[in-house]
Amino acid sequence: MDHLWIDDILLPTSEETAVYYIGDSKYYKYSTPVGENSISKQFTYAQNVIQWSFDALKGTTKCKDERYKIRLRDDRTEGYNVLPNFFISAKVDFERLDYGAENLRLHEGQNQHESSQFSDRLFDRDTLLLSHYDVNFLFVLAMYARNNAASKQAWKTDVRKRFRERVQEILSARYTFYAMKGYNAADSEQYITTHFQKLLGKLYRTPNEKSIYTLAIERKDNGEGALVEELRKHFYVTECKLEDNPQDKIGAQIEKQGQMPIGKCVVVDDNYCEQTAGQIRKVCRYGIGLGDSSGSLALAEGFMNARYLVLHKLRSPIVFELKPGPRLVTASQLEDTPHKMKGQEIYILFQIAAERQDIAEKISQFALTHPPKGYTIRQSYVTDINSMLQV
Repeated sequence: MDHLWIDDILLPTSEETAVYYIGDSKYYKYSTPVGENSISKQFTYAQNVIQWSFDALKGTTKCKDERYKIRLRDDRTEGYNVLPNFFISAKVDFERLDYGAENLRLHEGQNQHESSQFSDRLFDRDTLLLSHYDVNFLFVLAMYARNNAASKQAWKTDVRKRFRERVQEILSARYTFYAMKGYNAADSEQYITTHFQKLLGKLYRTPNEKSIYTLAIERKDNGEGALVEELRKHFYVTECKLEDNPQDKIGAQIEKQGQMPIGKCVVVDDNYCEQTAGQIRKVCRYGIGLGDSSGSLALAEGFMNARYLVLHKLRSPIVFELKPGPRLVTASQLEDTPHKMKGQEIYILFQIAAERQDIAEKISQFALTHPPKGYTIRQSYVTDINSMLQV
């Protein structure tokens, strides 16, 4: 009895989205173990279904039912939907010979199999998962012998629902799932493009969720890990169980965090930052000396892309939004511009667009006292503004 049907996907979604379910119960009775050849065959079956779905969408193969034209691959992330795939073994309890109880459960022996090329890439095309279940053969035989169409359909509907829930339980035990949405659409897409190799196989976007991504991270003892923390600099990221609505989870996270700024910021330690800020408010400019000494800013840091200036004295930060395009000036060109590092020959001159008290209120005290690796708290440096914020 081979099965191929469509049902709701396993992943979080706010709308009904279908995926293929693949099963095989034709060849295996309880006393016959599932061998390596049978497992390989079932994985090959899943690979063929993936290829068939491509061909059906392209119109290169016949597909009489439009519902079976399912897009498994997300072009943006190049992630693939998870295909539920399972064996069913017929089990008979010869001591009881019970025709009334189905006893559908995971196989008592090895009941999980995997084929993959890379670890921790659930959404990779080559990551295929296979489960093994037992069912009371006498129950199934009796049901089909009675030939009650309504009874068979009711059992089929219920069993398919439970298959889906049990595969979700298996995935949830192994992976932590997150919903993600970029702080800014252009910035988040650029981040995915730049860090594509790092994210490949970990991200997937269901067809009906154009701006929300599903992130799957294999559960380990080291917590969420560096990747999730890094993603939070560019995305709203919140844990999202498989049964959750990702739109609702992301909505709650946006309400919690508020609108998040993006881009680079110049961070400057200044013991007299209140007085400096007062001068900046008058002339709407600020300069930082170039050089290798403490407090100066190095050209190699990409200061041209800075969008914010953060002044601080290890507490009480003051944040200004910068206009695009800082320029290099000589010391004589500074005139009355407040600046850092007196006595330098060349300065970077930033033009101020506005003060941002809303961002200043989100700056983390920890970030002020723990600069990026390679810097001291007295040095000026460029970093992502979101790495400075409390999330």
